[in-house]
Amino acid sequence: MQLEELHKQESFTHIDESGLPMQGKNWWLWVIFTANIVIYRQSHIIGHTTIKDFIEGFQGTIIAVFFSAYKKFDDNDQQKCLAHLLSDVIELIVGLQKENEQIERKIQKHEMTGAIRQKYLNSKKNKALKSNCKFDKKSAPFHQPLNRLNALIIISW
Repeated sequence: MQLEELHKQESFTHIDESGLPMQGKNWWLWVIFTANIVIYRQSHIIGHTTIKDFIEGFQGTIIAVFFSAYKKFDDNDQQKCLAHLLSDVIELIVGLQKENEQIERKIQKHEMTGAIRQKYLNSKKNKALKSNCKFDKKSAPFHQPLNRLNALIIISW
């Protein structure tokens, strides 16, 4: 009996595919395996047609990744590969942790910027700025850099 026929008698099968560079072109290596059988197939296409003949007549459960090609085998029960699911969850968690760290750094920067701005506005030197007084030409050079600092803080906030 051929391996393909023995495979069809199994109650479940794992299927996975991976890129396989060959002779300067990207091919695909498919692995179809059960507890007792391992079948490899190389193909220049990645679609479900590559393994269709292995699945026709197979009555068991297909355990595979989230690749959409496996949806074509809708006559079979399917389970998503838990190792790939776990890997995706870990990748998601790591991504969210990095995003949270970036947000935390931005919050800390804004809190620090806000504290500096508040300190600046509360200082005795700048009471004139808070009261909207008009500056004469003599004091304008002094206030110009402070106004730029204030504008920079407001813009970055």
